[in-house]
Amino acid sequence: VQGLANKSMGLTGIWSKLGKEMMVGILNGLVCSILIFGYTFFFQESINLAVTVSTALLSVIFFAGIFGTLIPLLLHKYKIDPALATGPFITTTNDIFGIFIYFFIGYLMYS
Repeated sequence: VQGLANKSMGLTGIWSKLGKEMMVGILNGLVCSILIFGYTFFFQESINLAVTVSTALLSVIFFAGIFGTLIPLLLHKYKIDPALATGPFITTTNDIFGIFIYFFIGYLMYS
């Protein structure tokens, strides 16, 4: 966001930026979901709950990385300052989609 605001970064190479953030999201999601899988399985002794929580966490972290990259780039493209709208908008959207993803994966696992 800072790079877009001070014009040191543009829209060129958007796919490489998005690909990089996808890989970072997958890596962070895998590390966190493996840790939460072990914790949930060890303390709750439920494989379904461990898979549900770890899969949801992986999905939410991946989505947050993509969304956190794409929205500032789109705002910049339409001449809207990404710094003004990014923080609250992305945080709220990540929270809403995170809950939706968690419940959807739980629904798929337990129905």
